[in-house]
Amino acid sequence: MDNTQLHYAVVFDTETANISNDPDKPSLMIEAAYLAFEGIGNPSPALTFHQRYNPFPAEHRHAPMKAGLMGYGALATHHILPSMLTDMPAPETFHLPAGTVFLVGHNIDYDWNVIQPWHADCASLRRIDTLPLCRKAWPGLDSYSQSAVLYFLADTFPELLDLDQAHLLLTRAHSAQTDVFICSLISSCAL
Repeated sequence: MDNTQLHYAVVFDTETANISNDPDKPSLMIEAAYLAFEGIGNPSPALTFHQRYNPFPAEHRHAPMKAGLMGYGALATHHILPSMLTDMPAPETFHLPAGTVFLVGHNIDYDWNVIQPWHADCASLRRIDTLPLCRKAWPGLDSYSQSAVLYFLADTFPELLDLDQAHLLLTRAHSAQTDVFICSLISSCAL
């Protein structure tokens, strides 16, 4: 292995216009964010990224819900309106940072499946899913959603953050940028 090449652990999240498990109707990325960490044991991100995208064809950009391209459930989760995406680039322009070795996220396979068509060259990328890590680290929680785990951490480790801080952070949950920060806190405790 070339030690001069940068290797990143990337905490990654997407927001999508729809939620699909159908390979013929893939989820459409409208927001991506990551925190990229260089090396092992480095608590500070070397690189941060946040961008919104417009995945809609020109003829449906003003009414993607009526065209079946944006679901109301997804919209109710992230609150990113189609009008907020008007001048954004196409999602195919998104790329992970060079040297990415580990992709970390809560239910990371969902996010990987969203971006995988543009990252065929990343077949050796290793995915670390914080959802099963949380189940193993803290068995018996009543929920393993990222928000529930953050509240658990705030209640259990008040030196990390307190419940009021967790609440404030979670008022911005389901923004990819906030979610990668939350996931990085969770992964630092679960690993």
